[in-house]
Amino acid sequence: MSSTVKSPNEKGKGFLWAVVGIIVIAVVVVGYIVINGKNTKREAMIDTVAFTTSWEGDKITLKGEQATDDTPVADVYEDFSCPHCADLALEDRQAMREAVDNGELVVNIRPLVFMDNTNRDAEMSDEEKDGNSHRALAAVLAAASSEDDGLYWNLRNYLFENQSNIYSDKWDNDKYAEAAQELGASEDTVNAIREGKYADRTDELGTKNADELEKTENGVSSPRIFINGEEKQLEADWVEKYKSN
Repeated sequence: MSSTVKSPNEKGKGFLWAVVGIIVIAVVVVGYIVINGKNTKREAMIDTVAFTTSWEGDKITLKGEQATDDTPVADVYEDFSCPHCADLALEDRQAMREAVDNGELVVNIRPLVFMDNTNRDAEMSDEEKDGNSHRALAAVLAAASSEDDGLYWNLRNYLFENQSNIYSDKWDNDKYAEAAQELGASEDTVNAIREGKYADRTDELGTKNADELEKTENGVSSPRIFINGEEKQLEADWVEKYKSN
């Protein structure tokens, strides 16, 4: 009778399958962590709103069901390339949403694109019209045109929150479309952003709103707040100060 003596360092198939099993488990765990992390991040970016979003002319109106003819109306002038606008949007995000949700304030967002042009006295070039202010506005116009009342609000906040990276990375339409998709936009809305469906409306809106500011003592600048047509000093607690009680 003969026998085969195996080296203690020799590894059989059982060991190999054990290693494979450990690797598979590790991949699954890492994948879960990554996906769960993305979902958590996405949920943190999304507000559930109780107001309607409508785009008409040169303004996007946010209005709650309980708003009446006596509800104060705020006109907010902002440019997606304006750092101060980003600061304000992040600072008053919760207060504004709650006030509009509760019918204590109606908000008209009046977009500007003047920061794509370093000289407002000169005619805006095609290159400037393809700047960050214009592309971001085209994206949120697509969101405002969708059936999802909260999409515009959440995309607007997302773009202001990530303004620095968007500007430095020079986002194209694909990037804006991906951001909207991450926030739950429909396929039609994502395609509208990717294809620049509303790009030809951005300069018109921005120019009309800038022309209104030209009539004021301070000219074109942002952010600016008007309550019932009267300009107010920009303060951190402006929503609490001017909403109805």
